[in-house]
Amino acid sequence: MRGLCPDGHATLTDLKNLPGDAEVVYPLFAANTDKLDGILADILRRWATNTFEEAEADAAESIAADIGNFGNLIQQFPLGSKASNMEIAVASYETVLQVYTREAFPQQWATTQNNLGSAYRNRIKGDIAENIELAIASYNAALQITTKEAFPQQWATTQNNLAIAYRNRIKGDIAENIELAIASYNAALQITTKEAFPQQWATTQNNLAIAYRNRIKGDIAENIELAIASYKAALQITTKEAFPQQWATTQNNLALAYSY
Repeated sequence: MRGLCPDGHATLTDLKNLPGDAEVVYPLFAANTDKLDGILADILRRWATNTFEEAEADAAESIAADIGNFGNLIQQFPLGSKASNMEIAVASYETVLQVYTREAFPQQWATTQNNLGSAYRNRIKGDIAENIELAIASYNAALQITTKEAFPQQWATTQNNLAIAYRNRIKGDIAENIELAIASYNAALQITTKEAFPQQWATTQNNLAIAYRNRIKGDIAENIELAIASYKAALQITTKEAFPQQWATTQNNLALAYSY
């Protein structure tokens, strides 16, 4: 695999040559899963920091884009050690932010913050509760730039990601975390409509239903009715024929809601 040196870790100088298409690059990763480890994450940090210090501004920007692309690919890579893949992704995004500052590259900064949030949310190493806090902080940072008016689709995606993080949050007040998750899911649904994004809409409706079912604040009976309505909404898209597994899961969740 180009970019890997004889000692089994990355020179990283050929990141720009990595294709952006997962179908092309993932077989290369699969052949080198033993080299995708925590040591690579450390090497990446050191190499990127040193390279950025020595590079001209245009070159640093190009290298940052390559590292960000690498982070996206490794975060979604299904093979090897997920723990190591997430460490490499976190290292990629954190090093990119040395170049993509909010002041100089606001859009790239926000995109990287969203991606970093997802890497922290899925991180296996470290303290779970703290990782979720870091994810929430990164998503909220992204939303400072990724507004509903300027970037509606990215805004909705980040709102949905933030909702998942709040739903899984360990720190803070449980009832308030559920309220924050509900607010973010409903925000995402302003853009993620049934007509424009049917599958995402159905998934968000299902997640919103779970949040309503687990809701502590408000009237219990009303919360259950809201959960039932969202499950039924999801089933408009998540049909038995098209998505049998999700359909069965949602039907089971709906049955639980009716049993309250």
